[in-house]
Amino acid sequence: MRYIFLRLSIRPQTLEILYYEIIEEMRDRYPVTMLCSLLGISRAGYYKWRRRQGTKNRYEKDRDML
Repeated sequence: MRYIFLRLSIRPQTLEILYYEIIEEMRDRYPVTMLCSLLGISRAGYYKWRRRQGTKNRYEKDRDML
């Protein structure tokens, strides 16, 4: 799959999540270390994202309370 990255006005958090999802998809074919390095994402940040998938962050929890 080929990804084309455009410079858009996207929140940094959204872009980071996009990068994490790309790494998740390609991790079977390429080393995670290399993918993180190419995308400028820390390996620790990627693994932290994987651990918390499926759990809500504090902003999502606050939104549910409203």
